[in-house]
Amino acid sequence: MKLALLLLLLPFSLTAQYKQTVTFVNSLDSLQRTITLQPFEDINRYDWHYLPATMIPRNGIALKVLDSTQKIKFYGMLKEFLSDHGVSRTHEIMSYEYLLKELQPENPTRIPENFFITIYGDPAMDNNWGWKFSGHHVALNFTIVNNQVAFAPFFFGVAPSIVKEGRKKGNRIIKDEEDLGLQLIH
Repeated sequence: MKLALLLLLLPFSLTAQYKQTVTFVNSLDSLQRTITLQPFEDINRYDWHYLPATMIPRNGIALKVLDSTQKIKFYGMLKEFLSDHGVSRTHEIMSYEYLLKELQPENPTRIPENFFITIYGDPAMDNNWGWKFSGHHVALNFTIVNNQVAFAPFFFGVAPSIVKEGRKKGNRIIKDEEDLGLQLIH
């Protein structure tokens, strides 16, 4: 019974993901679409990094250049592809760029919202499409082939792992994962 219920729910989820992605794409002007939409076969679909975009250039459109309505539509898309915990984790890691800018004001790589969105293929027309979202310590990759979603590779990181000063002193975003990793090593 649970399997049947899961199979009934899955297509609705994919429909929501598709609709939210098309909504985001439709919010882009023609220049933004040219920057954001790439062919599904583009070799850059396989390339991912977690270093700041000032160190490793990215394809796609930067979150920082989107207007507030487009950002809301993008975050709606992100929410359709990730769990609530995944969305929260992504936002929390992204917010560290503001903290790092505060802690390292002279560091030119600290640019909040310097995260890039690239869509491969056209979700409104193609059965095979995908997208990625990447920037400092975030690399999310989604591929959709015949309504099946693959979520790999992905990366969540953070530095500093423990905030030693400032308004977020003592904060550890990936505490559980870090503690498990250290347990495994020891």
